Amino acid sequence: MKSLKNSARNSCSLFALITLFQITSSVNTLAHQQMMFYETDGHYWTVLLVCKQLGIPEAEAIAYAAEYPDNVMNQDGYIVKSRMTYLLPKSQKKVHALTGGLPEEELVISRIMLAEAKSARQKGTAAHRLGDTYAHTNDKKHKMFPHIIGHLFHMKKPDQIHRNPGKYLQYVNDLIKSFGGPEAEIDMFVFNYISDHGLDSEKNAAILKTEYNRLNGALAFSVEKDHITVVNDYLLSRNSLGSYAIHRNTDSKGRDTATIIFIKESDSYVTKYASRNK
Repeated sequence: MKSLKNSARNSCSLFALITLFQITSSVNTLAHQQMMFYETDGHYWTVLLVCKQLGIPEAEAIAYAAEYPDNVMNQDGYIVKSRMTYLLPKSQKKVHALTGGLPEEELVISRIMLAEAKSARQKGTAAHRLGDTYAHTNDKKHKMFPHIIGHLFHMKKPDQIHRNPGKYLQYVNDLIKSFGGPEAEIDMFVFNYISDHGLDSEKNAAILKTEYNRLNGALAFSVEKDHITVVNDYLLSRNSLGSYAIHRNTDSKGRDTATIIFIKESDSYVTKYASRNK
């Protein structure tokens, strides 16, 4: 009789463990699908443009590190590999500000972390946490989203700039002061444009990439075909940019892309460039 009770107890324990594993696996799968945090427009491209305008030499390295907790980026600003540090309990608090605490306290922690950072990697990680401190604030409860669960039940909404454009601009200004000092100022046109137009993350990234290439003095750069209209609208609004041309082409993987060509000398110069890329 005793052995039967032990057997039943063990069976119940095994069933409970299996059930817990299934629930945990389901939560982790949902978390992986939904908790992507500030996307490349909020981390990589925003940090890159702020640092570039402030004249920080390691701007690209800092931006790479700022995106690294979520994604590995290539030199063209595209995602090569997604990472899942937001599923790691330690990283959730240290890097993603998912603490359940008070936003004011987490902002202080993030700012101190950035102020004390020495290497480009440390600065990028701190910038990531600063961005997530803004994105991961539950405004209704005036608390950070909690540890482990995060904003799972809010889907990806907290990380989309168009959901809270005012908070995005606060974040940008915080980056400027944190990297450049209390008196630092930069051209806010592109950030205000993104805040005002309510576009999705991919389109925001295309606009920020356009502005970065303009600041970098690029002759030309590529964007995905679906973003031609968005980039064209932005360039038209940036009436100080001068002339440009759009050349449709296909990249090495067969994807339809477009090359934005800044006209610096003459139309014939652009024609020669376009003919080489057909």
